[in-house]
Amino acid sequence: MTFLTQPVRETDIVTMRNLDKSFGTFVALRDINLEIRKGEILTFLGPSGCGKSTLMRIIAGFEAPSRGELLLHDQDMTRLPPERRPVNMVFQRYALFPHLDVFDNIAFGLRIRKLPESEVRTRVMRMMELVQLDKMASRWINELSGGQSQRVALARALVNGPEVLLLDEPLAALDLKIRQLMLQELRRIQESTGTTFVYVTHDQDEAMILSSRVVLMDHGRIEQVGTPDELYFRPRSLFVARFLGEMNILPARIVEASDSGVVARFEGGTARSATAQPGYAREDGTHIAVRPEAIRIAPAPENAPVGHNACLARIAAIEPIGGRVVYSAELPNGTRLRAQRIRDGGGADFSIGQPVLLSWEPNAMTILRD
Repeated sequence: MTFLTQPVRETDIVTMRNLDKSFGTFVALRDINLEIRKGEILTFLGPSGCGKSTLMRIIAGFEAPSRGELLLHDQDMTRLPPERRPVNMVFQRYALFPHLDVFDNIAFGLRIRKLPESEVRTRVMRMMELVQLDKMASRWINELSGGQSQRVALARALVNGPEVLLLDEPLAALDLKIRQLMLQELRRIQESTGTTFVYVTHDQDEAMILSSRVVLMDHGRIEQVGTPDELYFRPRSLFVARFLGEMNILPARIVEASDSGVVARFEGGTARSATAQPGYAREDGTHIAVRPEAIRIAPAPENAPVGHNACLARIAAIEPIGGRVVYSAELPNGTRLRAQRIRDGGGADFSIGQPVLLSWEPNAMTILRD
């Protein structure tokens, strides 16, 4: 068995090397290599069944990998039981004790460790103040809202001083408004404590708002790791481009490749990249990806040539969505591109059937392999 052997960096708190996990004939994780940095909020994102919760359970010690190594700093903890890992976990179902009040729920882990009661009280009160529950110490769990219960679960996990806090879809049971508020609270609490947070969600908005970095997974593999902006604006695969937000994707073929960039032809026009695209050659099949908000839309010019990164189309559908409007514009071959504009309080700027010119900046598009 051969493992990657790069030295662990001081900034890496958890390192995974060549991790696989199988359940019988089902392969849940495939060759996971990842470093989790000290003090960051790292989010595992992906569709149901992609392996994100399995990976979190391996970090927690609830599952053992079928192959590979898991290091904390530079110490192997692959086979270390959960209770010996400096890791705590907050579940989607908070598992609070209904027969204990808020204070005693938070204090539970400290008392199991038989800490002096004076220290227990000091640490619990400090944590209750941090999560803004200091006036609810004697409340029973059934008297709390969903958001308050989530704060109790968070405080109970953090009061033990873990190096890593694992959060497995902790906001899934909350309604939208409370979820948005709790995302802000999670970031504030993480910044106050400096604890490394590892977060699991299938909700793109949660991942984009909360995360320092995102690990996007599919079918047990890591598709891309990066900041939210890197994944959104510079996807490295068609899966990433399609999974995050809305993306226009056009099949194309390379017609020019050089150190200054590539030119690709699609049905309706040509697109030139803003930077060099290593590894591309003339006649390679590819895809052009551009976000709806990056597409400019204007009345079609009469008898004027259309340059790179532009095409003629006709408005096929109009979707007013609150403060924005999305136009579906149909190319001559029937392909539709979606373009988004901010509304100024009036109606739509264009009408069904109107000829338009769609265009975008070279740095607003990505060229992706088949």
